[in-house]
Amino acid sequence: MILTISPRRVNNTFAIKIRMVTGLSVMNIPKLKRIKVLSEQELRNWLGKNSEQEQEVMIITCNKKSRDKYLSRDQVRSALNEHGWTAGQSYTLNGNLIGHVVSHT
Repeated sequence: MILTISPRRVNNTFAIKIRMVTGLSVMNIPKLKRIKVLSEQELRNWLGKNSEQEQEVMIITCNKKSRDKYLSRDQVRSALNEHGWTAGQSYTLNGNLIGHVVSHT
């Protein structure tokens, strides 16, 4: 399930448009510590340094629109698996950002 939240300008004010791909009820994005990474190497470095972390976090990556900073889902999951982490739900955040909920196994 992917949740898209898009700010829209309406009559000189901002409104939020919420759309869910599955058509089910609106799902809240979890309030987790967010770690923004801009490259696969940056992700691997963070995972290596935080191997003892026990709580879930949200890894933030850029989507395909940000070509120079884009990490594919497979790249993220591969790096997570190599460092003993597991990927959970993913969310589209603010247009070009994707949040991956991850936990250490």
